Amino acid sequence: MSAPPEKEYNKLAQAEINLTAQELADIIWLMVQIKQSSDTAEISPVPTTDNSPTISSPPENTQSIDFPEIVEPVQKTAPVYSKSVSESAGLPIKITDPLALRNTLTLGRSLRPLMRKVPSLTETVLDEEATVISIAEEDFWLPVVQPVLTRWLEVALVIEETARYPLWRQILIEFQQLLERHGAFRNVTLWHLKMGDKGEIQLYLKNRQASFKELNDPSSQRLIWLVSDCVSPIWHDGSLLKVLRDWAKMQPVSLLQLLPERLWSRTALGWGMEVQLYSENPGVPNTRLLKTRQIVDTEFNSSQALTLPIVTLESFPMKNWAKVLAGVGGSRTPGLVFLPEKITPEETLNDGEDNQLSPKARVSRFQAAASPLSRQLARMMAAAPVSLPVIRLIQEKLLPNSHAVHLAEVLMGGLLKPTAKKTTDRGVSIIGTENQDKKHYINTTKKIRC
Repeated sequence: MSAPPEKEYNKLAQAEINLTAQELADIIWLMVQIKQSSDTAEISPVPTTDNSPTISSPPENTQSIDFPEIVEPVQKTAPVYSKSVSESAGLPIKITDPLALRNTLTLGRSLRPLMRKVPSLTETVLDEEATVISIAEEDFWLPVVQPVLTRWLEVALVIEETARYPLWRQILIEFQQLLERHGAFRNVTLWHLKMGDKGEIQLYLKNRQASFKELNDPSSQRLIWLVSDCVSPIWHDGSLLKVLRDWAKMQPVSLLQLLPERLWSRTALGWGMEVQLYSENPGVPNTRLLKTRQIVDTEFNSSQALTLPIVTLESFPMKNWAKVLAGVGGSRTPGLVFLPEKITPEETLNDGEDNQLSPKARVSRFQAAASPLSRQLARMMAAAPVSLPVIRLIQEKLLPNSHAVHLAEVLMGGLLKPTAKKTTDRGVSIIGTENQDKKHYINTTKKIRC
């Protein structure tokens, strides 16, 4: 085949059209797409003309090459996106994943009462002035040491892992980072609490199963902070409350409840007696917490009772709880008093008869008990693809006053159910959400990726 004339390559240059190689490739690709999309019939062979180059037959001494026959039909259009993207409803765009814990600044300010320093029990430093005075006055040639001032508390963040844990994972990751960077705690360790195959409670530190006694600290300088929604079976049979009672005899133990206070009665917290707690000394064990309400029942005043302060991921309750833990007078925090032996097992939240409710009944019950911000968030979730990043984006842009407790209220309000195609692929699906016209109800299986 003879080479084309040199002037064929210079037509664009003669027309003063200077294009880069990338621009030329884009133009050729676009022309191919337009040509293929306009074709409605099968692609016919291109007829040869007299001016078209011909391929001469191979010499007799050379072996001919058999080209394979093309069996698959030629596609009319080329895929612009990958398979996973082309199956979606629209064009994906890259956006920054909003923060799940959106009130980190106010939460950090609420924890300021815990920024205290105390003499260390293990570390010391040389007191040069006292050493010189001791040598000069008493001729005692030994160094004088003083304990190092260190941060007051260390935190053992105990997270209960249940089927709903993937819903809170990102929130808890950001909360752990807040505690580590805050400056009030000398150490933050992450523990996991699980229910075994036989219904027993198991405690894990990283990948190692640990004993419950490892968290005991006689110096009362360790805060055990249990994170849970209080709806698992180990709450309803009282077994977890017995573990908390053993911990609370030596150090402060508190519950970080993920659900808002209006939903506490629907969890295992409904077994407790509501009280207001305060303290006159910092970091006292739960057995020494004072109660503003006089408990008449003698059983709740016994040593078998568990006093448990409760706090949510909101700035005002967090501030009051921190003041009580620091022993600031005049501060009160809500709490409950339990008798673990008096608790009998019962169904958890969203179990039992809840599965028999229709989507319309679920939405009606949710609207009757939910807060206004939670209802607005549920409506917006019904109008958009249901995924946790999208929900966080809705909260950031459309509901800036909503926080983690409002999302928890929607997720645990009976509108969602857990789904799992694989053991590592967990999420929830909307089973009855209200449409914007408040008349029709959607029964969908939109997956929430976690």
